Amino acid sequence: MNMSTRRLKLRPAISISVAYYAAFIALGMVVASLGPTLNRLADNTQSDMSQISYLFTAKALGFILGSLVGGYIYDRIPGHPIMAGMFILIALGLAFVPTVSVLWLLILTMFLIGVVVGAADVGGNTLLVWLHGEKVEPYMNGLHFFFGLGAALSPVIFAQMLRLTGDITWGYWTVGLLTFPVSFWLLRLPSPDRPKKTDDITSGSVDAYLLGLIIILFFLFVSAEVSLGGWIATYVFRSNLADEASAADLTFAFWAALTIGRLLSIPIAMRINVKYILGADLFLCLIGVGLIMVWPQTLTVIWLGTGIFGLGVASMFPIGISITEKHLTVSGRITSLLFAGGALGGMFTPWLIGQLFGTYGPISAIWIVLAVVTGAIGVYILLMLKI
Repeated sequence: MNMSTRRLKLRPAISISVAYYAAFIALGMVVASLGPTLNRLADNTQSDMSQISYLFTAKALGFILGSLVGGYIYDRIPGHPIMAGMFILIALGLAFVPTVSVLWLLILTMFLIGVVVGAADVGGNTLLVWLHGEKVEPYMNGLHFFFGLGAALSPVIFAQMLRLTGDITWGYWTVGLLTFPVSFWLLRLPSPDRPKKTDDITSGSVDAYLLGLIIILFFLFVSAEVSLGGWIATYVFRSNLADEASAADLTFAFWAALTIGRLLSIPIAMRINVKYILGADLFLCLIGVGLIMVWPQTLTVIWLGTGIFGLGVASMFPIGISITEKHLTVSGRITSLLFAGGALGGMFTPWLIGQLFGTYGPISAIWIVLAVVTGAIGVYILLMLKI
């Protein structure tokens, strides 16, 4: 194959990858929107922290359903029309969120948003692997960098809208409007073909122990990310360390650090084996949450610990997918299982924090995140012994 032919084949792949990156900026904004608006949503529905924490549960349950159904569909139907439809539904759901004054209806709305986000998330990750095959690693890190970029932009949007309008409504509407162009962009591009390799699960040749370890790690990765990213603003606000807008700025610091970490991981992953990067990530997370635990009332240290934690958790998710691609055949079904495991973490752990928050105080959130990181280190050691 001559150089010009290679370039002709590479151009559509790059165009499609860029569209996925834009899609994941939008997804990042959606996923990060709940944390900085949690107090306002509680006020809107006259709920306490224990009750409003069910939004995490509902969103994660929806994400699990969307991931499992999406994985099944992507293995059978061209992916871009599905993803385009999901982003239209996401925009409509976000427009509805700030207008809801009844808790059960808000929980139902978050569940439905979780369904479509799960389907879109599984689609982007699976289709990117199909598009680039064994060379997916830097592209996967890039995909999750742009997710982090969107997640970092989300609290900035909400903080500014709070300062300008005193309300979260325009924040949700702005994020919703920004997701619309993604749908039309994806519809104009051809969907990647499913690889002809045998699906390990279908063939019965899957290493169940290895797959189980990776699923548990995804549970713990997402537990750590969603718990600190979702509760850190409420932690400093309820600890009387910052006002509402400044607390949202701390959420931005978390996602900004995560975004920087994902950007740095792209060249690093080209030179260092990803399993060693994962070990360093876990160590950084331990340092970050440890700093907050030791100085829980010092805002400067909380900012520092949050930033270090964001750097550490940054590349865990894409590295998990890269490890899966190296040792198992990636299909829509396997991807959906990984995402379902992650969604369980994103559902259970933030919910648990909400249940303990009122009884044991804000510090309970930090203790739980520390336990999650410690558990992830243990599972990581088992994974290293296996691979």
